[in-house]
Amino acid sequence: MSNYSKYKDRTPEETVELIKSILNDIGLSPVLKWNDDAYDGAKSCRVSLYPTKLGTNGKGTDKKYSEASGFAELMERLNNSLITLRDKRDSYTKEAGFNVFPDEKMISIYDIISNPDPYMSYFFEAMCLSEIGSQVEFLQFMSRILGYENDMLLCVPFADPLNDRVLYLPIDIVHMICGSNGMAAGNTLIEAMVQGMSEVFERAASRVLLDGKTVPPKIPEEEIKKYSFYHLIEEVHREGKYRITLYDVSLDRGWPVTGLMISDLETGRFGFKLGAHPSFAVSIERTLTEALQGRNMEHFANICVVGSPEQARGYHNYPNVGKTGDGIYPYTMFRGTPDWEYRPWTRWDGLDNRGFLAEMLKLLKAEGFQPLFRDCSFLGFPSCFIVIPGFSGLFPTGKMAYRGMISAHKAVVSFDRFPDVTEEEEKRILNVIRFKEYSVIENQIAFISGRQLSEKYNAFRIAAYIALKHGEYALSGHYFNNMSVIASADEDKEFYSAMHRYCRLIEKGASHENALDVIKLLCRDEIVKRVSEDTGDISHIMQRNFPKMNCYDCANCQLNGTECDYPAVREVIIKSFKGMKKENASQEKLLDELKEIYGREI
Repeated sequence: MSNYSKYKDRTPEETVELIKSILNDIGLSPVLKWNDDAYDGAKSCRVSLYPTKLGTNGKGTDKKYSEASGFAELMERLNNSLITLRDKRDSYTKEAGFNVFPDEKMISIYDIISNPDPYMSYFFEAMCLSEIGSQVEFLQFMSRILGYENDMLLCVPFADPLNDRVLYLPIDIVHMICGSNGMAAGNTLIEAMVQGMSEVFERAASRVLLDGKTVPPKIPEEEIKKYSFYHLIEEVHREGKYRITLYDVSLDRGWPVTGLMISDLETGRFGFKLGAHPSFAVSIERTLTEALQGRNMEHFANICVVGSPEQARGYHNYPNVGKTGDGIYPYTMFRGTPDWEYRPWTRWDGLDNRGFLAEMLKLLKAEGFQPLFRDCSFLGFPSCFIVIPGFSGLFPTGKMAYRGMISAHKAVVSFDRFPDVTEEEEKRILNVIRFKEYSVIENQIAFISGRQLSEKYNAFRIAAYIALKHGEYALSGHYFNNMSVIASADEDKEFYSAMHRYCRLIEKGASHENALDVIKLLCRDEIVKRVSEDTGDISHIMQRNFPKMNCYDCANCQLNGTECDYPAVREVIIKSFKGMKKENASQEKLLDELKEIYGREI
């Protein structure tokens, strides 16, 4: 078994030292926490920013690379102003000199529509907004809901090497479809772009597999035995409970993607993870380290199931698989005969990171896609964001997605004075939670409200009480049952189970008094008292259970320091913004470098 290059332009120790120095200079304090890793050769950690929970995960074959991974991803998110979701109506311009980025520019929505860039042209088509009137209506709504004035949107520059120009994209609209897909950091900007492009290819390959029309070949074991990480696979197999299968997911198109399947032979479930990098060994290494990132083998090997192609193409399934790996894979993917024969990757042999980037740009050109690149190295550590219209999207498009976006943004505004909202707003919040219920990560209150709230404001808890107030007992019972599963305290579990039982009884026709009589027979007195108090006067049930929010007057909000972390989060973000320097990132220099790569090597 041989070792292999990880194609890093600094040692992991040098990377961590540099990033710690940058963070220290701007007054941010990183906290490193190691996860309990069961296997030698797959280490993972969490790097967070004190005193908040904001942070990123790191993974690697050893602690050094895992730590460097965590710190680099932290810089990726800080440089891209996406360490957390935030409501742009609370502008940071007064404190930081800008609201989102040092190079931001406010541009009229009418200029955006009359001079469509490649991304906005794709966006309007994907969201079925073909008429000028519908485009104006949507962008006016976005400008207003984001707190911008005079029908303007916040735009940032991207390099467009195929058209030899720097163009400005409305970044909030970009995030609607792409999310963080294509964001990366590295020891050099070229290294970062290789990482970002690899991620984009990985997510695109995932979409192809989930479509249910592709059968990838298995990678022969003799090929895997050549590399030093094979001992990790042997260690897993020795336990006898799990089976590892590796797949070539190049799609017979040269894409630098591999796949890892870990089957739980006792439960019949499995975990599936793609990894991408032009180095075959690094690609497989990523499937292994990401699969075991911050979780144990039993958990990973049970996050996926086999379903129909229709289920695999379900609205939430692709983004769920892309974000966390949880999801449904089509049974058609596991047919006996693969669609192509595995062949060793040779097109990448002898190349460095610059060569890798050039080859991946060739692949995109052959596929007919136009990549846009952004240098985001504002804090002094190389970072990028790569947007490829029609290729790098993470979230669904179409009319349903469009309606969901509108409702979600309206719901964020409704939380300003929650729970003192109108009946229409309550129903909208409930509908958004229902819509997002099976969307991993997005079903959390931070995504639904745009704020860092405590578990008292758990989205399912909010939904349970709103549904109860509006007499939707089956729906309320459903969400109380969800809360009984996820609640950490035993007494809370009992209470939510009792509320679930109460709702089911009312739904079946029992009176309020009769339902309470049943609860008294089945539950402890303390639980009965809580159920009685919560169901006695339904009209004020929201005010009893949720302290009133007062956004964004944090100094005069009763949630400050107890149920909401936003003041501390805001302070951390402003510190990072103050450390950003516009001159650290140049789209013009990036454009020149990309043009040279296109001109000489593509």
